[in-house]
Amino acid sequence: MIDEKDNYLKTDLLHGLYDLRRYFKLTKAIMKSIILLQGKNTDLSSSLYAICWKL
Repeated sequence: MIDEKDNYLKTDLLHGLYDLRRYFKLTKAIMKSIILLQGKNTDLSSSLYAICWKL
């Protein structure tokens, strides 16, 4: 019983870490696009394309 409960906890923890990693990857891609948008005179659609491409 304890081993089964421990396995569930480990699985939940791994899923949580995976979701956190995906969130930070998305945030990083958005920040890069904002920097590119500020640095160059590009339109918003190309910036959004860059965000989607990085995902």
